[in-house]
Amino acid sequence: MAHYFAYYTAVRSSFFRHTATALLLGQSLVACSPVPRPSYNDRSAVIYGEDGRIEVIDETDPLWLEKARATVALVARSQLTPSSDGHSFQIQTHPSTLPYPFCPGERFTAQPEVAACTGVLVAPDLILTAAHCLHLPPGCNPETGCDYAAQVCPSVSFLFDWRLDAETRTAPTQIDSHSVYQCRKILAGARDPVQKLDWLLVQLDRETTGRTPVTLPLFPTSKELVVGRPVVQIGHPLGRPLKILHGAELLPSQHAHQLVANTDTFVGSSGGPLFDAQTGVLIGLLSTGERDFELDFAQESRCLRSRVCTAETSCLGERYSRVEQAMDTIIRLVLLRPGDSPQPGG
Repeated sequence: MAHYFAYYTAVRSSFFRHTATALLLGQSLVACSPVPRPSYNDRSAVIYGEDGRIEVIDETDPLWLEKARATVALVARSQLTPSSDGHSFQIQTHPSTLPYPFCPGERFTAQPEVAACTGVLVAPDLILTAAHCLHLPPGCNPETGCDYAAQVCPSVSFLFDWRLDAETRTAPTQIDSHSVYQCRKILAGARDPVQKLDWLLVQLDRETTGRTPVTLPLFPTSKELVVGRPVVQIGHPLGRPLKILHGAELLPSQHAHQLVANTDTFVGSSGGPLFDAQTGVLIGLLSTGERDFELDFAQESRCLRSRVCTAETSCLGERYSRVEQAMDTIIRLVLLRPGDSPQPGG
């Protein structure tokens, strides 16, 4: 099938609920959660060398602009208020609940927080994201009877196109209804910290229009995904408007189901797509990573500063669940649906 499908994973209504203790213990912000916002006690994110994140409106390559249109924010349904005519939604942002302010000069921190997690369109009505975003219980298989989905689905919405406006360079507070979708059903997923499984496939309430689902790895890609392979990551770091990250590459991984990369990712990017920069094929979903912030005592008042990893520091990289681990299920549930024809990739 030319367009694969993936379903949603994550909403957080209480987005940045974390504590100073969690930050000082080196815990990071990669998780997102169904209705409660993701906490900073899930590891993920940091700056590797120079910060490679850019606004979508500053991207010039049509390929990555297309991938950005297929990337979606997972938000609490309560954050979106429909207009009286049904043509748009008002977006409710989250006030920061951080125990300390950001230090002067921290990028993007003046922008509003909305996203709890990130997902990616793999078929016209399917989103793929990280299982921990929707708090899929370890060992739970939605296909064989995991009724938690009935509680999660009604609480989450999927918001496309939440990015800075090209003219004002500000985040929109209102968005067209064609960019907003609801959760119809959680089709499949797997979450196993030991096996490094962390993916979820969600069906939307209707097919998307005007978007091209990303290309999935129909064939094994292990030979191509070697250390040093350039990658591109797209997501909503800190719940902010969509960003595209260039200049990263794969690092050594100790597990067959996991990719490691030096991507500048933060909480809110969890579940977001990692692409092979050379082929444009989806290869991973952000799962966890390094500690995001350090407490800066040098300022007049304490503040949070992004942790920067250099050649001299011992950072292990951001961890991604390999999309290949979900391909058997996607092929069975999606590619074999009537009217679908495979689109080779990888």
